[in-house]
Amino acid sequence: MAKRTMEGISMWRRIVDSIVDDINRGALAPGGRLPSAPAIAARFGVNRLTVLRALSHLEHEGVVSMEQGRGTFVSHDPINYHFENRKYFEENILENRQKPSRRLISIEQADASPPVCAALGLRDGERVVVVTTLSEADGVPISYGPSYFPERLLPNIGKAFEKAARGADAILSTSAVLKKLGVADYHRKSIRMRSRPPTTIEVERLKIPTTEHVLQTDVVNVDAEERLISFGQIAYAASRVEFVFGG
Repeated sequence: MAKRTMEGISMWRRIVDSIVDDINRGALAPGGRLPSAPAIAARFGVNRLTVLRALSHLEHEGVVSMEQGRGTFVSHDPINYHFENRKYFEENILENRQKPSRRLISIEQADASPPVCAALGLRDGERVVVVTTLSEADGVPISYGPSYFPERLLPNIGKAFEKAARGADAILSTSAVLKKLGVADYHRKSIRMRSRPPTTIEVERLKIPTTEHVLQTDVVNVDAEERLISFGQIAYAASRVEFVFGG
């Protein structure tokens, strides 16, 4: 029994080392799909459970990402994401030589919750427009979550986002949408971050394992007149970004 256990450890480690070697020599590129578990099992003459143990170890180390229904992919190098006052998603992704895109998931009107009221300086019961988006780099999900806009200040923000989403601008730039509504300039007033387990919808939208944490960023933005114009609660896939402050 002990001998079989040791052999099992040896084999899954051998699979791990082989995949890492394939990545290091360029046989498997970032974003590339690994062979299926049965194919790997056949290659090494092991059962599927041994392969899954190896892949789970690689996922835990951030080397690969296992996506339900799609397969296992080599992880991309994390994106250097600079949190400066006027440096936003599009510019960050382009500086990493990747293509930014954003998808509009939903738009709704709602009563502001107490945390949203506090962030935007609203009275109890005031309405907000909630715009939920999914942001990607080279087609890989990076962040997902809602942004809240005071309806009193920006009553047409929902329609503006809908129009932008129907257009040819795949980036769906928040800056561009705000400019069409007369907000020519805005910047971050405050940023709060915390690491937490993902929700079920975040696992689905970001295509991350349930074991990976997300980095939630709560950001308050103000316009040139220091009016509170938006509050974002965006979850970033922790393995895909490295936040940079200053410098």
